[in-house]
Amino acid sequence: MDDLTETIRSVDWENYETAYGNAKYVGQLLELLSSSDMDKAMKASFELWCGLCHQDEFISSASLPSYPILLFILRISNDEVADEILRIIWGFASCSADSYFEGEETRPHWAAKLRLLMKEDIAIFKKLTKSENKYISDHATWIIEDLEKP
Repeated sequence: MDDLTETIRSVDWENYETAYGNAKYVGQLLELLSSSDMDKAMKASFELWCGLCHQDEFISSASLPSYPILLFILRISNDEVADEILRIIWGFASCSADSYFEGEETRPHWAAKLRLLMKEDIAIFKKLTKSENKYISDHATWIIEDLEKP
């Protein structure tokens, strides 16, 4: 088993939620996202987007343990999968701001922690704004813009 698979399987996904309920399936989707089979990876990216940041409308607690794994997969992915991962992370950024909730006091602790982690990684997104792939550079730019909002 490689390090990525081991990391994914070390998370007790059943302790987290997605837009559809218990997150027990998220680990399997993350493994498929890292697959060299593009059909499987793209299907997994869509399912993760729907469950973790529910179509950019809401984030779930499973976003927190998924985030560092998504960043790792982003680094080893082709542009098509990388763009889909950035789309998910953009959902995390837009749906974790104070303004998304009714202020900081109503934002769940896991959402605040997720936002802090993303802000700590802002240099990664700044580097991606220089990508020759317009979709990647646009998503990275939008992530930064949303992370700069209160």
